[in-house]
Amino acid sequence: MENLDEVIKELQYILGELYYKHGIEKEVVLLSQLLDKLIYLKMKKI
Repeated sequence: MENLDEVIKELQYILGELYYKHGIEKEVVLLSQLLDKLIYLKMKKI
C-alpha cells in the first residue's frame, strides 16, 4: 500500500503545480476526480 500512498501524494503535488503555476483548470479537475477515485478505492481496500 505504501507505493499507492506515494503515487497519490505525487499526483496531488503535480495537480497543485499545474493548477497554481500554469492555470490548467479543465484537465486538473478531471485528474482530481480520478485521484479521488483512487483514494476511495484505497480506503475501501483497507
